[in-house]
Amino acid sequence: MNIVGLKENPYFLLAMLNSKIVSYWFIHKFGKMQRGTFPQFKVNELKIFPIIQVSDKVKKSLIYLSQRIFTLLKSRPNEGLQSNEFKALNKNIDQALYQECGLTPEEIAIIEEAVS
Repeated sequence: MNIVGLKENPYFLLAMLNSKIVSYWFIHKFGKMQRGTFPQFKVNELKIFPIIQVSDKVKKSLIYLSQRIFTLLKSRPNEGLQSNEFKALNKNIDQALYQECGLTPEEIAIIEEAVS
């Protein structure tokens, strides 16, 4: 898979790949979860990965949140993943995608339960 010439902003893709909704899709599509918290994607799996269509406003928000996470982890590599700021930024990404996909509270609870 060639990642040169991506049509999407890499920070947008990073936000999506690390979201709970995509983790849930991945688990149910491929029946596996590796490394405990986040799925490990293989190249052939990424080829069929669906990109959630979001509004420009949400896309800009996801890019901003993803950039903040990247900066946080770069500045505090040993503690960043455990920080409340990291958890809040990820929660904001998840909530934006849940809302954009029109998920009900019941559907959100299913994803949260399965991926948490």
